[in-house]
Amino acid sequence: MDAKAVETQINQMISFIRSEASEKANEISLQAKAEFDIEKQRLVEEEKVKIRREFERREKQIEVEKKIARSNEIKNSRLQILKAREEVAYSVLQSAFRDLANLSGDAEGYQKLMKSLIIQALVRIDEKNVEIQCRDADTDLVKKILPAIRDEFHKLNGKEINLSISSKKLPPSPSDGHDGPSCCGGVIVSGYEGRIRVDNTLDSRLMLCFEGNLPFIRETLFGSDSVDV
Repeated sequence: MDAKAVETQINQMISFIRSEASEKANEISLQAKAEFDIEKQRLVEEEKVKIRREFERREKQIEVEKKIARSNEIKNSRLQILKAREEVAYSVLQSAFRDLANLSGDAEGYQKLMKSLIIQALVRIDEKNVEIQCRDADTDLVKKILPAIRDEFHKLNGKEINLSISSKKLPPSPSDGHDGPSCCGGVIVSGYEGRIRVDNTLDSRLMLCFEGNLPFIRETLFGSDSVDV
């Protein structure tokens, strides 16, 4: 084979190799592009999932925050309603206290009431030596009814009793226009050297009545649904 034929054959081989290399390069490029597109699509889908999850998380968080805000709003509204209702209920109590302070104005009725309050306390204490504490304004009245109280107590249980009036007085009536503690009337009765006390002041009896009947008072003022607020 002469030199020219050899050169031609070599050129053909070079051309073939270049063609094969070009095709291989194109194949690698296409494969790389396909893999890139797949990876890009995977990353895009992952980001979509992350964004969707974050959106759902934020949506749930916003919903929870709305529920909390709504719950707090309802709670605050209920507290305001309860506060307003308590103010109304206690305004009724204050009105009752004002009426109570006027009971002593009915001399005959107040005397009977004081007698009943003292005898009730004596029965509860069941002690021979008893001290009665009253308002300064009621001292003469209590002195006046002591004999009748002794007689009635003896009729009730057949026992004698020693009654004394304490030098320590209950506060005056609120209608006297003074500042500080007040008492609408009634007595505090003590026995066993002061170890047992029965508070039968009108103020104490009214508070016991008010607290014991507060559910009924609320229902009367605000209706049966007031319990559910």
